[in-house]
Amino acid sequence: MIGSSVSDAAAAAARLGAPTTTLEDWRYVRVDSLQAALEAPRRVGAADLAPWLVEEEPSFVVVDGQFHHLGRADLPGVWGFRVMEAADQARSAAILATTTELPTVWALAGPCQQALAVRGDAGVPLTIVNAATGGPSGWTLRCELAPGARLHLVIRHAALGKARSAFRLEADLSRGAHLTVEEIQATPATILTSQADLTLAQDSQVTWTSCWTGGDLVRQRLDATLQGRGASCDFAALADTAGTAQAHVVTRVRHAAPNTSSRQLIKTVLADASRTSLDSVIAVDPGADGTDADLQNRNLILSPLARADTRPQLDIRADEVKAAHGATIGRLDADEMLYLRMRGFSETEATATLSHGWRDEVRGRLTR
Repeated sequence: MIGSSVSDAAAAAARLGAPTTTLEDWRYVRVDSLQAALEAPRRVGAADLAPWLVEEEPSFVVVDGQFHHLGRADLPGVWGFRVMEAADQARSAAILATTTELPTVWALAGPCQQALAVRGDAGVPLTIVNAATGGPSGWTLRCELAPGARLHLVIRHAALGKARSAFRLEADLSRGAHLTVEEIQATPATILTSQADLTLAQDSQVTWTSCWTGGDLVRQRLDATLQGRGASCDFAALADTAGTAQAHVVTRVRHAAPNTSSRQLIKTVLADASRTSLDSVIAVDPGADGTDADLQNRNLILSPLARADTRPQLDIRADEVKAAHGATIGRLDADEMLYLRMRGFSETEATATLSHGWRDEVRGRLTR
């Protein structure tokens, strides 16, 4: 069944065609990477996945779109998994249809689809290892948080071969729920696309931290709709790229209710001929007075061959709103470099020392 789903998805992707730079959301992406040669999937064992799992903590893995339980993945009374039912599938398709993503990007995100219902707080993170060994694969996880429930997800993407991997997370937060996500690219990737669709009810919270090292094509998209009064979303991402890697972040945060808040901090460190971009929109609906939104994008260029593009945008349709955005693209401070060089640091050591603190503002948020 998995094989036939992959075949059907691959056929759909071929029929729909690949994204091009004529699309606004893909204007900064080297889309030729989508034509990269892929390896055949291969069988992997527990030893291959052990570096990214924490012993004795709830965890599961998805290998090339196929779901596996490891450890205590089901905790009765706190959370439980089930295969997505027809209603879930229809809702997932409707959510995807409202975004500006091309269906071809997510045509593969269907072979293995799981739903996760969260009722309480386990007190420990749930680790997900998304492993791709070769070929095209993808899957969707749907999370439903009950009122007051808390969920801490640690998502690690591991490429064990030349593969195209698509991952989607859909999360509905009921009143007072809190979702914490740490999304980490554990290894360089060939092609990795990640998308989150978040819906926040009254007084619910999302705290999301992502760290990327890039690849032939690595792209994250986050769509968050703050539907209830008092909802808040705090998103931070770090793209740390080198070589010819590229990493792109797209965010769409919509304030649809009064007295909601959002914070976004996206930082990049670019070496060699790497490439990053940010395309972000903060939208405030009519009547969403009391909104407090802030977006900051900071790009540190370590090489004359590197390139960072930034496109922060505001769409404000309410009167009493506090909203701000800022973006910078720059190099290391010459005086600080000179200070360290005069004290015996090599150029490489000085660069590493100064850029370390730049990264830690985001990396310091990680607990795993």
